[in-house]
Amino acid sequence: MLFSKNKDNLFNVQLIGSKILKTKSTNVEKIDNELKEIILKMIATNKKFDGLGIAAPQIGINKRFFILDVPELERKEEDGPLSQAESVLIPQMPFAFINPEILEASKELRIKEEGCLSVPDIFTNVERPATILFKAETINGETITLEAGGLLARAFQHELDHLNGILFVNQAKPVDFVKIKKKLTSVKRDAKRKNFVRKK
Repeated sequence: MLFSKNKDNLFNVQLIGSKILKTKSTNVEKIDNELKEIILKMIATNKKFDGLGIAAPQIGINKRFFILDVPELERKEEDGPLSQAESVLIPQMPFAFINPEILEASKELRIKEEGCLSVPDIFTNVERPATILFKAETINGETITLEAGGLLARAFQHELDHLNGILFVNQAKPVDFVKIKKKLTSVKRDAKRKNFVRKK
């Protein structure tokens, strides 16, 4: 588990409209002390903004890694049993995923409301596979391959989208996008006034 107690050691967050949020990230070539320090700072930033996760492009780094801090939640009957990844990783949260990729995704889809630190005050439904099989490197240089479901699977997919230059609002169906279009225009204008940066 990684945790930074230095709350002043934070990143600013890139806002919608920032070019890096539209850019596909490149692989991390080396897991070194510099990367570990960045990840600690990301964890502190994510906690500051009360997020479920944050990806490297959101703090201005065009590399393929993100952190998740998915809480232990009471699951509903419809969610089924805990997945392998939920059982193993949620007790270790916050957790860093380096060079992550989805190997398989279920045909079963789930619709849930999502939000994002880079798109403040906007929430909309997004349809995603209910379960995924993913692979990633850990901060210790190990490679893990796990099946994930529930909120962990959704959060993983959301952050992986960031690494591919995609925001959750781009994933909304037209019927849902229409509902947020006016507010999103206002959020984009505000982001531009702030030079696309959400201050720490």
